[in-house]
Amino acid sequence: MAAGLIGGTLGSLQVWLLLRDLLYGVSPLDPIALGVAVAILVGCATIAPLIPLRRATRVDPATALRAL
Repeated sequence: MAAGLIGGTLGSLQVWLLLRDLLYGVSPLDPIALGVAVAILVGCATIAPLIPLRRATRVDPATALRAL
């Protein structure tokens, strides 16, 4: 997740000339906007696996191994 966030941030910095015309009222190098975007992505990546994790913790390991 960290590698993807770093790569995405660096990629967005590399194409800031292309993004400059599409962004209204926000600089492509705005640290607050980049920070908010990174925080949202980290939050989503943290919350997304919680439902499968809760289901997996309710399964008895012996039963799961017998199914294989």
